[in-house]
Amino acid sequence: MMLDEKTFNRWLQTYFRAWEEGAPQLVAETFAPDGEYNETPFTGHMRGWEEIAAYWRKGAGGSQENVVSSFQILSVEKNRGYARWQTSFDRKGKNIHVELDGVMEVIFNSEMKV
Repeated sequence: MMLDEKTFNRWLQTYFRAWEEGAPQLVAETFAPDGEYNETPFTGHMRGWEEIAAYWRKGAGGSQENVVSSFQILSVEKNRGYARWQTSFDRKGKNIHVELDGVMEVIFNSEMKV
């Protein structure tokens, strides 16, 4: 099955909604049971629902509030989607505001999971 823009858009909406709501289980469910997640190309990856959910529980769910995100799809090719994204949030209990701007590559399997 080939990835299309509509499917990629739906996946991105779920992913960023999970981040904004601090819902680690929701983001984990967008991944295949053995899916991989890399926060950056320079850090190790997490594999599987439990590792991904634990990472999000500690990060988005545990230390961030007032999260606002947006994205723009750049390209969809075969089983890969590319998007530019922006997210801002406040660190819980601290007077720190964070703004992130990035590009993601998302590789889907045959069941349209990552």
